[in-house]
Amino acid sequence: YDLAVHSPSFFKQNLVRFLPEHAVRRTGGLLSWLPWSANAKSSPEARLIEQFKAIPSNASPKRLVRKYLEFCWSLPYYGSAFFRGQIETPAKSLTSLVINEDSEVLIAINSQGLYVIDPVHVVVLLGLKFEELSWDYAKPSQENNEDCLPCLSSSSVS
Repeated sequence: YDLAVHSPSFFKQNLVRFLPEHAVRRTGGLLSWLPWSANAKSSPEARLIEQFKAIPSNASPKRLVRKYLEFCWSLPYYGSAFFRGQIETPAKSLTSLVINEDSEVLIAINSQGLYVIDPVHVVVLLGLKFEELSWDYAKPSQENNEDCLPCLSSSSVS
């Protein structure tokens, strides 16, 4: 950590180098641009500075990479191939039955199983090992419409 280099403006300009896409998105409120707003201390820039400060000065790059990899290895979707997908969003009212849109998700598949991830809230919505998974393929209902995708429906085998 170098106080002269690692300023809030440095991290603000370089967020994409340090954070995944979903964490860089700006969803602040009307007053979030104010320097004294409630979000100033919890901003991505402020959190990155705190994390940089927490790195021991004698930590070797090799040790830091090892620690990062150990974290990655602990994730159930480590080593996955990722695909964009969509899931049906349950209708919450009579009106939403008509105008209900599917939700975009990430599909992660590795040697262990299949994981459906909400890319906005970064939450695993469904994780199934292959032996727990039952699936079926359905052709698009409107084959001439490129926005109408084929469907893989999955369920848990109990």
